[in-house]
Amino acid sequence: MAGQSFLQRKGPSPHTHSVLSQKHKIYNATYGASEIIGVISSFAPSQSRNVEAVRGIGFGDVIGELVPGVSDPTTISVDRTALYTSFLMETFGYFAMSSGLVRSLATHRWPFDIKSEVVFSQLGTENVTGGNVVGAACGMLAVVTLYGGCWMTSHNISYTVDGAIVTESCDISVTEITDNKGSPGECAQTGNAGGSVVFRG
Repeated sequence: MAGQSFLQRKGPSPHTHSVLSQKHKIYNATYGASEIIGVISSFAPSQSRNVEAVRGIGFGDVIGELVPGVSDPTTISVDRTALYTSFLMETFGYFAMSSGLVRSLATHRWPFDIKSEVVFSQLGTENVTGGNVVGAACGMLAVVTLYGGCWMTSHNISYTVDGAIVTESCDISVTEITDNKGSPGECAQTGNAGGSVVFRG
């Protein structure tokens, strides 16, 4: 993997009430490392799961309850500018391209982890009274998400005659998602307890 360079440095960004992509830090967290991944143009996690309807004979066209099924694996789509000494596979810890022999997904033998850190602006920090946030630079706070046990499911690189910049993209499947404190247990407070009309007598 390529070492740190000015492309991985953290720079200043504006303070707004809206969430800015400039304040979203993405790290390669493999083996406990914490190296920021520079020049990412798109980072798009997506989650889904099936919900089944419970109905009753003789009750008409009425849904008694919606029952959530198991979650599908979370997927992440990543677009990044290709660098001579830091291709996309290299940024996630594989000895690929300029670092070694890895050229295909078939050669990936171990999963990797990703850490996402959404840093609050100072405007947002002033309104935070609690919640699961951690300290960041300059006294600001951040929401940390850890994507563990990640595998690439697709990898694409495009060389075009009408564009000077070469881009890479990949799709990633995630084994589990946690915060910086680990997975919530069965008794964890997750919100909305008894808050729906379907559970009120």
